[in-house]
Amino acid sequence: MRNFILFIFLSFFIACNPNATIEENDTFTLSGTIKNVEKVDSIRVRGFNFDEKIAFQDSVFSSELDLNTGFYQVFVGDNRFRMYFDKDAGANMTINADAKDFKNSLSFDGNSKAANSYLQDKAKGVDTLYANVMENLKVGETEFLDRIKTKEEKTLAFLNSSPVAEVFKQSETKNIQYKTVYDINTYIQYHAKYSDEKDYVASDAIKTFINNVNWDSGDDLNTSPNYRSALSDNFSNFIYKDYKEGETDVHARFFEYIGGKQNQDIKNYVVKEFFNYVMSIGDERNDDTYAKLVEISSDDEFKKKMAKKYSKMQSLAAGQNSPTFTNYENHSGGTTSLGDLKGKYVYIDVWATWCGPCKREIPHLKEVEAKYHDKDIEFVSISIDRKKDHETWTNMVKDEELKGVQLFADNDWNSQFVKDYLINGIPRFILLDKEGKIIRADAPRPSNEQLTEIIDGLEL
Repeated sequence: MRNFILFIFLSFFIACNPNATIEENDTFTLSGTIKNVEKVDSIRVRGFNFDEKIAFQDSVFSSELDLNTGFYQVFVGDNRFRMYFDKDAGANMTINADAKDFKNSLSFDGNSKAANSYLQDKAKGVDTLYANVMENLKVGETEFLDRIKTKEEKTLAFLNSSPVAEVFKQSETKNIQYKTVYDINTYIQYHAKYSDEKDYVASDAIKTFINNVNWDSGDDLNTSPNYRSALSDNFSNFIYKDYKEGETDVHARFFEYIGGKQNQDIKNYVVKEFFNYVMSIGDERNDDTYAKLVEISSDDEFKKKMAKKYSKMQSLAAGQNSPTFTNYENHSGGTTSLGDLKGKYVYIDVWATWCGPCKREIPHLKEVEAKYHDKDIEFVSISIDRKKDHETWTNMVKDEELKGVQLFADNDWNSQFVKDYLINGIPRFILLDKEGKIIRADAPRPSNEQLTEIIDGLEL
């Protein structure tokens, strides 16, 4: 099932020689003061193959980190920003900000000060050139390419006018160019959907931008977040081209795609993408594919994580007891636990108000609910919106006249039920029997006619 996969839209911010290796860097100190932050006890620093939390107390943080030169993303509560680190540019970096006006108060000192100042100025100014994504998807191909070319030229001009180190300028130049590739790939994929040109077929001219990229570059994989975003999109598009649920063999397509790669870092990356975001629970091909993934990957650390997750996937097979949730807020009043629904089949929709693909399933879900409204099956929708979006959820349930049991999860993506089902993309649908045992941990969407075929086969 093609979920609203986080690696396609959220990886933009997180983004060789075949035998290339990355040098280890001596630890350096990242510290600072961020005022007026509430209910935050840690700061998260994420980069390629790096993810650590720093203790945050009384507005202050300080920690020694082992980083390689490159781009990172820093999360402070609901605020996030990009950071660049150069292992040859000093042993300390200081970050200061005020959460009341985070973007305008954010400042850097020490390691890569000029580069990080550029990134923040770019975020406040030049990056707004990329704001009207939906509008750009609607225009004709020629106009779109003109817009993209203008954006790239203005961004590069801004970079070249900034007093940054040459090593950063070279890396950021590639990053800007790969943003163009990413945007073009997105246009090819979605123009027909969001424009009046429903029969749109990409021209050879626009496809040249994609075909001319080296999708087997370990160097660019390790240094450019936007290359990683574009690579993920390229892989996803290959896997899901002309996708038909129940017919398209995504496993075979994965092996075809990775068979054309030589660089081991690229292979490791694609293995992660397939295992984390494509390989679905309960697929009869999983055992054979999993064994081959272990052979292909040379990333021992990931293989340990993969083994642990695969074991969990097996525990979600048909016939196993479902993970549970307890006392989720019910839009109709009170709370509801999964145990309250025993005695009926249960079809669960895990969704969020901000999720476009989730909302596109709503009309289909209403049709399915109407068809089985007098049958022994309960339709349950669980929102994993953040608490700050609670009012948006309550209003949408009312305004859209959503039926069934409408619940609000206790901790958005971090809800235990979401974690237990290994949900990393939405919408996600789950079908349980009357005893609370799993029928399908990754059930068909309401828009897929296979769902009604499965439900018709139940003893309702």
